[in-house]
Amino acid sequence: MQITKTIYVQAVKYSFEKAFKIQANGYKEVTGDHGVAIDICEKVVTIDIPDFDVDNITELHVEQLQKRLILAKADTHIILTRMQQEIDDLLAIENK
Repeated sequence: MQITKTIYVQAVKYSFEKAFKIQANGYKEVTGDHGVAIDICEKVVTIDIPDFDVDNITELHVEQLQKRLILAKADTHIILTRMQQEIDDLLAIENK
């Protein structure tokens, strides 16, 4: 299978940056409040995609979801711990 895409080469500088960076993306950045994008060129490229097994894609998808789940659990634990600490601190002040 082949995919043909247009690659946009641009000099991009976001509002928080001091210098331009050259980027090659499958999408075109636009100048706006977030920064400045200067077009350099566009290139059409064709990429040969190897055959793949849909079942393998499903397994990889499950792996990515499991990684996100682990991170979400860790983030939630941190938030709950901080909230409980704040409650404990408030109750300790009130009970003095």
